[in-house]
Amino acid sequence: MADSSSKRAINSISRGRKSKTRKGVPVVEDDRISDLPDSVLVHILSFLPTKDAVVTGILSKRWEFLWTNVTNLQFVCPNIPAPANREKKMGFSNFVNKVFVQRSDRNSGSIDKFTLVNGNAEIDLNDAQSWVDTAISLGVQKLELELTFVTGYWFILPPSVFTSKTLVVLELCGGVIIYVPNSVCIPNLKTLNLDSVMYLGDESLCKLISTSLVLENLTLLMTEFDNVEKWRISAPALKRLKIAFDSNDEPFPGLDSMLEINAPELQYLDIRYHNSKRLIVTNCGNLIEANVDIGNTEWDNPTEDLIKFFEAINNVKFLSINVVDIYREPELLSTKFLKLTHLTMRTRCAWHPFLRWFLESADNLEVLTFKEDPRYLDCAMLTEPESVPRCFSSCLGAISVENWYPTKEGFEMLKFFLKNGKVLKTLDISSPWKIDKRAMDIILQKTSEFPKASDMCEITIHTKR
Repeated sequence: MADSSSKRAINSISRGRKSKTRKGVPVVEDDRISDLPDSVLVHILSFLPTKDAVVTGILSKRWEFLWTNVTNLQFVCPNIPAPANREKKMGFSNFVNKVFVQRSDRNSGSIDKFTLVNGNAEIDLNDAQSWVDTAISLGVQKLELELTFVTGYWFILPPSVFTSKTLVVLELCGGVIIYVPNSVCIPNLKTLNLDSVMYLGDESLCKLISTSLVLENLTLLMTEFDNVEKWRISAPALKRLKIAFDSNDEPFPGLDSMLEINAPELQYLDIRYHNSKRLIVTNCGNLIEANVDIGNTEWDNPTEDLIKFFEAINNVKFLSINVVDIYREPELLSTKFLKLTHLTMRTRCAWHPFLRWFLESADNLEVLTFKEDPRYLDCAMLTEPESVPRCFSSCLGAISVENWYPTKEGFEMLKFFLKNGKVLKTLDISSPWKIDKRAMDIILQKTSEFPKASDMCEITIHTKR
């Protein structure tokens, strides 16, 4: 019997058929859905999981094999109790095999997308490799694999993937091993997402990326089990890069890795990287937006690499940066961020050296969001800038202060902003504290008494309710 989701799919497709009675005799109106051409019906079926699309074959003779023309194949096995795993495994594998056989029997042609998610069900690795090979042979453009290694075995990506002429998107997650052969050519690969997979050495990842000459989007989620020490990302066409360690906010014990990025066309960078000996970023002159969360406590060359990192991203326009775990004073940094208009910064304390440095280095800053890390409330406030940064007089129109606390230091920072912000239009303050109305009125009263360089500035305060 069809399950509830399949029944809903069938009902939604059959909704065009309505019954009326005329003089007590049932009359069936025109079936508007079935009046649609096959190409439209197949397009509708492509939005359903393959399991539900196949079930529509029971609707009528016309629908019996219509699903075989669907070019999006999505095989998702739900999580199941352990006692039923073996039976479910066989049923799932038999279903996938049957789909491919029936498509082949009817010469259904190429496919656009192939998705395989096994949940907690054990699947035969040989079957999985055969399915991927078949998808590649059918000219698949988007390949998505999310596999768990319930039996302790990893899935080795078939060599056919690395010579696909049609693959545009490759997304791999979980128990997948990437071994790149000597001969590799994926000429149309534009998006590559690798989430917690394993590589057979440093060269596998390096070769995969460097030979993908039109690669534009790259996402890497690293783990301590990925078997890579030197991450080299060299991609001439790369525009978006997201890279992070899945480390639960704790460094991996004994991890000794290096990350090197060379991407001349990069426009968006999202990096969370605390577990390395070196971070080398070069040739990123086209960068527009960056989200940076790095720590240099374990770097071999902390000052030198930090200087080169900021020099590499100095053309950025939108920057969000966490400097909580950067333990080098910025006095040696001379980089100017003349294109920077929006800055979001998370620090240990008010007037952190990096906050002062960025304000003094970003003459065209328009929007500032400052976040004080609540874990370091006992950190002493550092001194405010000796001179007023140029952006306060010319272009800084909006300031948001998050995790603000009504301490002497907190009020002193607000006072500086109001006193020197000549074009400031909004000062938005948010506090994680629960502050009653009386205390709120006192805060507003005290803040309103500060001298204001801008008559246009509106002050708003938000607190935890």
